[in-house]
Parts: sequence; structure tokens; C-alpha cells
Amino acid sequence: MNSQEKFINMIEDVTTLAKLNNREVTKEFLKDYFRDLNLNDIQMNHVYNYMAQHNIKVIGCEKSLTKIDKQKDIYKEKDEAESEYLNIYLNEVEEADAQHISMSDFNKMYDGDKASKDKIVNAYLSKVISFAQEYRSQGLSQSDLIQEGNIGLLIGLEKLQGTENIKTIENILNDSIRMAMIHSIDELSEHRKTNRNIIKRADKIKEKAEELADTMNDKMTMEEMAEYMDMDLSELEDILRITGEEL
Repeated sequence: MNSQEKFINMIEDVTTLAKLNNREVTKEFLKDYFRDLNLNDIQMNHVYNYMAQHNIKVIGCEKSLTKIDKQKDIYKEKDEAESEYLNIYLNEVEEADAQHISMSDFNKMYDGDKASKDKIVNAYLSKVISFAQEYRSQGLSQSDLIQEGNIGLLIGLEKLQGTENIKTIENILNDSIRMAMIHSIDELSEHRKTNRNIIKRADKIKEKAEELADTMNDKMTMEEMAEYMDMDLSELEDILRITGEEL
């Protein structure tokens, strides 16, 4: 994984964690979280702005957007951007609906005719939108579902491998579109579940540290807490680093 991919994964993870933490995160936590990437001040400001654009308050950062009117502007821009994307897509669908595809189009596609493949893809746009509307209440936006559905459609076309029955073709393509959307929804759900578990474990660590602080004269060390919690020291350090908690 290159540094750019690592950064993208990290900022997606910390955004999800912040959302689970009442949409708040500290400036110091973000600095520590991205420490290994050696980001400069300008790059860190981009991180703070990214957080603000996702309606996340960066405590300790004067540039974070915290006012209600600014939050509304952010959501309005996001909604307008998605609406514009959907409008463009729907216009393409209206044009594609007038196209009729037959087994002849698939045979031409099998022979490598790109125009026939494009015609088939366009004719299935309405199917993609229909499935996206069906799954849109499960975490992903409709535009994201449409993008995933388009990928699934292309994968489905590769699976046909010369299939000659129209009904079988339709079933393969529909299943491929659906499975692409479901897979993305499942990935998002698993990602959120993992982050919730991390936060729960961090809360448990903090709770135990407070309990033991009352019975010990000295502050508990990381090594002692790791042993008490029956977990690796590195795992304990990672959880505390990700959540911004301290012993």
C-alpha cells in the first residue's frame, strides 16, 4: 500500500470514528493519528477542513466549522452535488430507455464490438437505478450505490462468456448488479462494527484504569494495564491511539 492509499484509508477510518464519537475529535488526536505520515501544517489543515466538511467538530482547531449555518451549507452543497450527479444520470437513462437490445447485440459484444457493449450498458442504466433505490436506506448514498451497480454490471458482462439465452443473461446481470451493491453495504456495515468495537474496548480500558487508580498509589503503566486486560501491549497502544484516550 502506497502512502496515498494509506492516507485515504486512515482518513476514512478516523472520520467514521469521529462520527461514532458524537461527531467530535481533538486536534491533538488527529496530529498523533497521522504522525507516521509526517504531514506538514498545510496538509494537516486539509485534514481539519475535511473533518469540517463532514460535519465533524475538531476541538482545538479554530478553522473547524462549528456553526449551524455553516453545517447546513455543507449539507446543502453535498446534496446539490449528489442531485446534479443523479440528474445527469437520469437524463442518460431517459435516452437509454428508448434503446432496445436483442440477442444480436450480445453476440456482437461477444465478437468484441464496443458499440454493442456500450448500447447494452446504457440499456441497463434503469435497472441500476431501480436497485439503488431499493438499497439506499442501508447506509450508502444513492449515487454511491449507482456507481457500485455500474461496476457490478460490467463484471456481469464479463461473466456471460457467450451465453445465448436472454433470460439467463438478464438473471446474471441483475444478480451481478445486486451483489455489487450488497457487498459494498456489507463492507460499510463491517467497517462500522469494527470501529464500534474499538470504541467499546477503549471505554472498558478507561473504566478499568479508573477503578484501579483508586487502589494503587502510582499511575498504572501501559504494560500493567495490558497484562491486566490480557491483551498485547501493541494492541492496547493502538486502541488508545485511535480513540485518543489516555490511561
